[in-house]
Amino acid sequence: MRARLVLWSVLGWAFLPGAGAAEPRHLVLDPAATEISFVLPTTVTEVRGRALLASGEIHFDPASGQASGRIVVDAGSSRTGIRLRDRRMHRDVLEVVRFPTIVFLPEAIEIVKPGEPAAEILLRGRIAIHGAEHPLVIPARVTREDGALRIEAGFSVPYVEWGMKDVETLFLESSPRVEVRIAARATWLEEGSVGPMGSRR
Repeated sequence: MRARLVLWSVLGWAFLPGAGAAEPRHLVLDPAATEISFVLPTTVTEVRGRALLASGEIHFDPASGQASGRIVVDAGSSRTGIRLRDRRMHRDVLEVVRFPTIVFLPEAIEIVKPGEPAAEILLRGRIAIHGAEHPLVIPARVTREDGALRIEAGFSVPYVEWGMKDVETLFLESSPRVEVRIAARATWLEEGSVGPMGSRR
């Protein structure tokens, strides 16, 4: 019960302006104000790149911590700044013709460290990538600013373990894991409004 009260309190200030803490809410990420970056360590240097958020919505119930929705990344938008390397990444690793999107499906929000105006959370769910789904826990820092939320998150993708081609032949000897960082701006929708993905709450 204490943990649930903490959850209500944090989500109350962060996500629920003018609403009861127990009411389900609808959070929308702004693709234009979201930066997705990734780093692949190699024996020579670090390969750095970026990708674009196509859309993102999270529906959640502060009373239970349960969440749902879809956060969609355009796999074909990933770029490292070298055209040949990007073509190989799209063709041989991500296989973007077959798998054009990477989708995170949120299932729960857990408060790790409540605070004002920032809190640390864990966003639990599944990631659909390269034709398969895998459980994923994303640590994030959520800050209230200018009537919106700033979300900063980071996680590791074990792409080789998840069935994608080892890029060792493309980037010399490379790590089997890619480090991903996200900086996003999000706003909430009122009850009954329609989100960018056509959903109504």
